[in-house]
Amino acid sequence: MKLLVRLYKKSRKSDVSFLVVIIKHFYYRLLGKNIFASKSTKIRGVKKITTLSKLQVGLEEVSFMLSSDKTFLNIRGELVVQGNAYIGKGSRVDVGVHGKLVLNRVFINANCLFVISNGLEIGDNTVISWNCQFIDDDFHKINYDGKVESSKIIRIGNHVWIGANSVILKGVSIADGCVIAANSIVTKSVTEQNVLIAGNPAKIIKSEIQWEI
Repeated sequence: MKLLVRLYKKSRKSDVSFLVVIIKHFYYRLLGKNIFASKSTKIRGVKKITTLSKLQVGLEEVSFMLSSDKTFLNIRGELVVQGNAYIGKGSRVDVGVHGKLVLNRVFINANCLFVISNGLEIGDNTVISWNCQFIDDDFHKINYDGKVESSKIIRIGNHVWIGANSVILKGVSIADGCVIAANSIVTKSVTEQNVLIAGNPAKIIKSEIQWEI
């Protein structure tokens, strides 16, 4: 009952039809999925989603978004929800046939783009701001002498804050407690915990930081 009350208040605040959210939820429950989604959300490949916790899509109020803004999840590989996760309005999530997206307890704001052909793992208590992009493949091959092939999987640690308009590219790992400043392009892994990362290409600009929600 408490969950329904919270969803009702959230739906009213974000101008989303509570009735539609509940009807869609019961449909997803028949498929064994714990998903709450707005009317303007389209999910293709529901059977390839594993919800060990709750997944909410397109329900949070965002002042610069409309309730009619479309959110699209295209899951051809795997989406595993291991902790309560939220995907914001207008976001696009494309998981390729051989890709795997793992979400722990994470808040993803509006208009984010995920193009995952290999893998992306997002840790617990992580916050992703609007207009961020996660792309784990080049989609075209570049050959040169001495080229070394490495894993393309992206790994985001626990309690990471990724600022607006940031881009995270293939093979990048981000350690726990880090902050990625807005408009950063991250091309290399950061193994040091609790650091501020910024720039294009992004680099460590401050160590031993702490951040709060």
